[in-house]
Amino acid sequence: MPTYESVLLAGWEDVYRKSQLSLLILLALKDGPKYLAQISQFITEVSKGLQTTDEQSMYRTLRRFTAADMVQYQEMPGTAGPKRKLYALSDTGVVVLADFLRRNVIDFFYKPTVRTLIERK
Repeated sequence: MPTYESVLLAGWEDVYRKSQLSLLILLALKDGPKYLAQISQFITEVSKGLQTTDEQSMYRTLRRFTAADMVQYQEMPGTAGPKRKLYALSDTGVVVLADFLRRNVIDFFYKPTVRTLIERK
């Protein structure tokens, strides 16, 4: 029987992972242009399997970023079927991601007081 704490943790992690998808997609593309399967693989690898993705959520997020001019894509020939989209960060995406990471990750989580709290047992 799961404990109350484990149920709370599972629910929190589910919400957290869904909110992290956008950031992880952009980080995957910061690593270099990728096809959808490669983005998914990157996310699985960097999260050590904790973060999984479904294609529908990834396509929805990529469409949103494309409409905002943060992500661009090139249609490339498929191996045995339709063309595949190779996604990459646009110049706007590079700037916005860098600013986001600085403001919301580096300037926050790298503060000595916050880091100490995170690492404290």
